[in-house]
Amino acid sequence: MADEEANDNGDEEEKTFQERVEEIREKRAKEGDEDRDERLKEAMGGGGPGGMGGNPFAQMMGGMMGGGPGGMGASRGSESGSDEDLVREVRQLRDEVRDATRQLQRIADALEE
Repeated sequence: MADEEANDNGDEEEKTFQERVEEIREKRAKEGDEDRDERLKEAMGGGGPGGMGGNPFAQMMGGMMGGGPGGMGASRGSESGSDEDLVREVRQLRDEVRDATRQLQRIADALEE
């Protein structure tokens, strides 16, 4: 008998949940897309002046990575020199990987013989 009472309560809770879902769907349909976008902006911290709104965690991470207002981070003029350095390093690493691959192939060939 206790099981039957528990099932009855579960059915009632399920019905109220389903009714609640339907209410939410109806409410969203009435509000439309514009209200939904506004609620989303509010939930994400608002759209304050100068891009200061949004997710606070994302703002913090942007500041830590050198982004954000005030021209923080590396200047554009220094990028061309660093790009050349990176290209040189990548080429050097590629050559080292080729050499290591050749050495491993020689070792594998020697083991097979």
